[in-house]
Amino acid sequence: MKKKIILAFVLSLLTAITCRAQLTHTSQSVKIILPKGFYKLSNQQVDSVKSIKSPIAGLHKTYSPYLYKIGFLLLSLNDVVQNAPADYLSSTKKFMDDGYGFLKERNNNTYRSILKNTANNNQVLIVSYSINKVSFFRFYCQNITNKFTLIGKIECPEVDATKAETLGNELLNNIQFIK
Repeated sequence: MKKKIILAFVLSLLTAITCRAQLTHTSQSVKIILPKGFYKLSNQQVDSVKSIKSPIAGLHKTYSPYLYKIGFLLLSLNDVVQNAPADYLSSTKKFMDDGYGFLKERNNNTYRSILKNTANNNQVLIVSYSINKVSFFRFYCQNITNKFTLIGKIECPEVDATKAETLGNELLNNIQFIK
């Protein structure tokens, strides 16, 4: 009995330490120091997230294998795209702006998109909106030579949209493309 209590205590302590450590997402092309508190979801946790219904009727949710979570915020990162066209961000912005025009027709004024530079001299397109009380903070981050593009999103309850934007901007300023 005493061994079980000690084992439970040690496991709880390790879990607490692990959840508070700052994670780094790394691939061959990108390194990101994630904001404090995010933790990587296990395969079993990813499978349970995939079973959640989309807030948009008729659409199936798809998630990348790189899923991180903090509270009710879910961060999804895709593999890095290489050698995107020079106008990729501006053409994607136009496509998204046109595609999400239906929100305004339904009196949903939450859609915003902006092109800007990050602290690491990357260019980024940020697209945010809310549908059915779920908020999305999507980003398309590209290095200055257009060689690498990282696409990701943060999904959360609408009440956490400001927190998602703050953490998203912190994340974007920590993206380092490996040359």
